[in-house]
Amino acid sequence: LLFALVPFKDIPGQKLSTPMRLAAMETCQTVTAELDQLEIHADQVITIKGADWMKANDAFNVILQGHFAIGCALAGVDVVAGNTTKRKLEFLQSYAGQLYAEIEDCRKAMVESQRDFSPESHENRLEKRAWAIELMNRCAAAAVASSSGGANAADHPAQRLVREAIVFAVSAQTPDIMRATLDKLIRVT
Repeated sequence: LLFALVPFKDIPGQKLSTPMRLAAMETCQTVTAELDQLEIHADQVITIKGADWMKANDAFNVILQGHFAIGCALAGVDVVAGNTTKRKLEFLQSYAGQLYAEIEDCRKAMVESQRDFSPESHENRLEKRAWAIELMNRCAAAAVASSSGGANAADHPAQRLVREAIVFAVSAQTPDIMRATLDKLIRVT
């Protein structure tokens, strides 16, 4: 695999799509590109990796990408906790506390599984990543539910968290991560 810097201007035969409309992180201006007969010069080459590099990198990223889901989950619980005072509903604090505790358990389990990148530990890392994704989605849903109708406003924090959860559920997704996530969401044991 060859990684190179390619300027997206003044390249003959280049075809760029219009930026995609995304639910979250639209400022990235994601496009598809077709580069026909592109010449890469030595000063543009960043690195060259072996053919199996992507598979090894995917295995490494199983857990690392899961920390984004943990951050989104924490933000969701922060909305729930904030609604305790805002909506004067003390029972929300209990739910927030339960979710905070589970997030901490998940985070600790992910950190522990990060230490072992042996092939035998791959399923364990997948389970932890799926747990983080499922937990993030529950926390985003709790932010929505605890915000009532206000969560339907496009500029409400809970609305943003739901959209961000989409991004973090599929970031660096592989078929193995998809399977583990769906197993967790559908409660397959």
